[in-house]
Amino acid sequence: MVNRLLMVILFLAPLLAQGQSSRGVREKKESKTYIRYSQELQKLVQQRDSAIQNPGAAKPLNAYAYRLFVPTTLYSSALMQHFSPDSVTVRDTVLTMVREANGLLVGVYAGHPEIVKQADSRINKAGAIREDVEKSLKSDVSLVSKVKKVHLNPDLSDDVVLVTRKPNFWTFKGNASLQFTQNYVTDNWYQGGESNYSGLAMANLNLNYDNKQRIQWENKLEFQLGFQTNESDTYHKFKATNNLIRLTSKFGYKAVSTLYYTGQVMTWTQIVPQYDNNSMNLRSEFLGPLYLNLSLGIDYKWNIKRFSGNIYMAPVAYNLRYISNGDLWYKHGIPEGKHSLHDAGSSIQINWKVEIWKNINWQSRMYFFTNYSYVNYEWENTVNFTINRYMSTKLFLYPRIDTSRDFSNGVEGRSKHFMFKEWLSLGLNYNF
Repeated sequence: MVNRLLMVILFLAPLLAQGQSSRGVREKKESKTYIRYSQELQKLVQQRDSAIQNPGAAKPLNAYAYRLFVPTTLYSSALMQHFSPDSVTVRDTVLTMVREANGLLVGVYAGHPEIVKQADSRINKAGAIREDVEKSLKSDVSLVSKVKKVHLNPDLSDDVVLVTRKPNFWTFKGNASLQFTQNYVTDNWYQGGESNYSGLAMANLNLNYDNKQRIQWENKLEFQLGFQTNESDTYHKFKATNNLIRLTSKFGYKAVSTLYYTGQVMTWTQIVPQYDNNSMNLRSEFLGPLYLNLSLGIDYKWNIKRFSGNIYMAPVAYNLRYISNGDLWYKHGIPEGKHSLHDAGSSIQINWKVEIWKNINWQSRMYFFTNYSYVNYEWENTVNFTINRYMSTKLFLYPRIDTSRDFSNGVEGRSKHFMFKEWLSLGLNYNF
């Protein structure tokens, strides 16, 4: 420790004397320090480039060069090795490198002592660096030699075949779910009621085309089929609670931005027949009724963060209502003795999806058609509560108004035109 203090004193004494010399001499010494420092850095750069270009013949880099790039530190070993080179026990080939690095550091200490912010004693106390490096780093294995050589100028003497692949503008995605509910009530339950089981299977398939320029073609196929046990019905052990198959195809040509000239075809019907309670009276069946809507209009789309959807307004629309069984005419607003009803009018359809929370989203479909004498209005709302990737809870709310229906010849008499369906279920859910 004493030897080091003496060395520091011997080093600082000439520096103080040097500080009393003329300004011109000091500037001359500082300029020499900068030149030498720059030359040493340039030498290191050349050694690095040589190692990259010719790994086998590369010379080992100066192990002491790291001191020139880290925050300026007063190294006592550099002072001792600079003023007493005989005390450094290294090979002759390394000794020159050590002297060069130490000479640069001493020049910085003398020329710019104000930038020396710390001493190596503080770093050594923290155990961050070694006191000295006496041996050069082994360079037997070079990372550069492990890198595969890449030919920047490949041989193109053979014929080159250029393959052009047409981009795929089609996208396919879908969703499938299987929901279950169960209710058990004893025969003597004070409020009455009956036990039942119910299941609901749903699937949505989407096949869309978008050329990212003018044309969009969207196709959606929906299935809904649900059953419930009904012990009070002696004719039917199971009754359909959901019974729908619907196809929507919409072709759009971009007018401006997110506004499209659009033509749409939408058709839907039931999958299985449905009967009245404790009776074989048929209420609906496959193709009884079948709805078909053709329309032309404009379609406006938006996508704002968590809220996306579209508004389709068709001032020109054609609506067909068809029944394969003529006995169902009065239940679905079709004239007596006929199997179909043709109407022309206007329609509006609004679809949206909003992410209420991270795992909660609300999907809605609103459909309106009128021939200016009756109104057909539907509003389907599905709230999805995602539990994990394969499980979810769904809440479905479905109000419907159809003023074309006439029950005057039915057992219900003149019925209200407002209808409502709701269900809440828990089950499996999968997106693909």
